[in-house]
Amino acid sequence: MKKKRKAHNSISVVLELPDEIVFDMPFISLRGRKEAVIENYKSVLEYSSEKIRIDTSAGRLAVSGAELTIKCIDMQSVVISGRISCIEFL
Repeated sequence: MKKKRKAHNSISVVLELPDEIVFDMPFISLRGRKEAVIENYKSVLEYSSEKIRIDTSAGRLAVSGAELTIKCIDMQSVVISGRISCIEFL
């Protein structure tokens, strides 16, 4: 396992790629408290106007708030909008 991680680290440095791409880690960005973009996700597990749970390689992620909607979804990212009050790994 350490050899594989070391090889990925070397590839990441040589090709100047971000770790989230090389290690398939989720990349989460917020635009204030109204929008969250989660990249490198696996699937949407739960979807309601108060909570959206997403499976990622780093674990399950919960976005809580009010009036939550999935504004956009594709194979690489999901965009959640609404009044976001909490984002946490479960």
